[in-house]
Amino acid sequence: MIKKAMVLSAGLGTRLRPLTDHRPKPLVPILNTPLLEHHLQQLTLLGVEEVVINLHHLADQIQHHIQDGSRWNLQVHYSFEQPKVLGTGGGIAAVEEHFKNEEAFLVINGDIFHQINLQEALQHHKESGAVATLLVREHPGDPKVGSVDVDDHGWIRRVPEMPQRESLYKRMYTGMQILTPQIFPYLRELPPPPSCILRTGYRRMLEDGHPVASFHVQDSFWKDIGNPQSYLQSQWDAIDNNPSLATHNDLDPLKIVEPVLLGKNIQAEPGTQVGPYVIIGDNCKLGKGSVIQHSVVWDHTHVAENTVWDGVIAWDETVVATGRSDEEQR
Repeated sequence: MIKKAMVLSAGLGTRLRPLTDHRPKPLVPILNTPLLEHHLQQLTLLGVEEVVINLHHLADQIQHHIQDGSRWNLQVHYSFEQPKVLGTGGGIAAVEEHFKNEEAFLVINGDIFHQINLQEALQHHKESGAVATLLVREHPGDPKVGSVDVDDHGWIRRVPEMPQRESLYKRMYTGMQILTPQIFPYLRELPPPPSCILRTGYRRMLEDGHPVASFHVQDSFWKDIGNPQSYLQSQWDAIDNNPSLATHNDLDPLKIVEPVLLGKNIQAEPGTQVGPYVIIGDNCKLGKGSVIQHSVVWDHTHVAENTVWDGVIAWDETVVATGRSDEEQR
């Protein structure tokens, strides 16, 4: 059983701006819970005991929120990356001391949201005898999306910056990997940060003939929280995937058009309607006659009277319109 894991959380969250201008991406709420908390909850259920979190952008907010990890029965260590983000290669190399004596350890990108059975992935890794295992999905065919290539048996044969090979199948890397300490010698001479572990460590391991496996998770719920549009869409998909999460009765005088997820201590004035596909955080006030659809409202937000929102992300005094397309209408 894996006892240690790392959650990569040092990124700037550039694609998600302005949501991440004053809040680090790992603390952006998904289903009213900060994204990083979802990861820690899953790791606890997996039996992980220690987690390393690397930090850079608004690092103090994450450290203050997570503290020592005892809320999740975890021991949390922090790796501070200053003055620059080290990237996935450099970030993992910097914490070698935490993992060098482990049989294997798990590394998860902090900007994904998933409900994957990681125990199955760990079992596959153990049985394969690989030095590393990448969790992958079908490639969407978009040339902007990077790929790794596998053979007929699921072994990784190519990562970015390796020569193209025929008779291989493109897969999309999900941002989750199972590593062994054999990666560390390949991370000791990295280019200037930020460095990508696929282009450095994995490429070098493959060139030296080490077996790298893949584990296919196409049938499992997985979302990349990349930009405001995908942030909203991931939550609607999560509600559809977990219908028990939604609120099923009205909060007088609030009219609810399901599915809706409501936080705690919500105050609603007459004539207020929310839904479909709305998430309201804790301690929010909904003004008289306000109508909110296909939107996410963060904690402690006051919605003014007669406000009409459709496809927005709102917090404090900020309202981000996502410009949902017709295809995204539900």
